[in-house]
Amino acid sequence: MRLVTGRVDVATAGTRVQVSSVKEKVLWIRFSSVFGNTAGVYFGDVTVAATAGKELRPPEDSEITGLESQSEIRPWRDGGGTIFLSDLYVDADTSGDDVDYEALVV
Repeated sequence: MRLVTGRVDVATAGTRVQVSSVKEKVLWIRFSSVFGNTAGVYFGDVTVAATAGKELRPPEDSEITGLESQSEIRPWRDGGGTIFLSDLYVDADTSGDDVDYEALVV
């Protein structure tokens, strides 16, 4: 198990960006809207968009550990990681806004 962190830049609003191309199982992850963003940012799977995804507004964050946000770490950890980091995407309402993440992966 190891901790990975990063920042994803959404260069063009409305165009989803893959969080990572590395296929590592996620045990726990938190997404955070970066201070200075001007509008909402979103995270989800390959279908994420301003109309489909979990919205974060600065300076909010969300911790996901299963199928819900803000739940405990057990569901993914006990299953050995049920989603890959490469399956997660972000999008934004404004070009140039960023999303930070920190994740425990195996």
